[in-house]
Amino acid sequence: QHFPQLSCVRGVAVGKGSMRFFCTGSAVFIVSADDSVRLLAGCPDEEGFQDGPGETARFNQPRGMAMDLDGSLLIADTWNHSIRHVAPSGAVSTIAGNGEAGYSDASGTAARFNGPYGLALDSSTGALYVTDLYNHCIRKLSRAHPSNELGAFVTHVTTVTGTPGASGYVEGCVGAARFNLPHGIALWKREGMCEYNREF
Repeated sequence: QHFPQLSCVRGVAVGKGSMRFFCTGSAVFIVSADDSVRLLAGCPDEEGFQDGPGETARFNQPRGMAMDLDGSLLIADTWNHSIRHVAPSGAVSTIAGNGEAGYSDASGTAARFNGPYGLALDSSTGALYVTDLYNHCIRKLSRAHPSNELGAFVTHVTTVTGTPGASGYVEGCVGAARFNLPHGIALWKREGMCEYNREF
């Protein structure tokens, strides 16, 4: 096996054909079927916020990862407070957020997160669910009209549940429910409803 020295591996995703992906530092790596490891995007020891091809792109401590329906990666770039798209070629684009912490339900880079962490993709709709760590809520990123490899599609972010900026433990709907630093998230179907795994 051909594994480089790694530290603090965070997000992990499994793709088609035994391809595996993980984040460490501020970079994304790919593990091929023969267990060889190569850098896909970013730089392990250089933080930043930059879109672009492969090693020229920059992340800031990304955490959650999810495989998109077309084989590309979706990444919670936690300390850039944004959601990034990584094409199979390694090209990186920002699909929600703009590097600034905050809270705003809006489209594309006008949306604001405060430490997006966990990701879960609804394969039936293509919607991406995000745990928004320091906003203490669950967000939903809806997408439409994918148009090219850089992920230039229309995105819109809404709040599914939780009260932005208010931590606690209360069950209920948006505006009433409370979370405390939600990390992991998973989706499953039961009677047509999505349920969210909460971590406190």
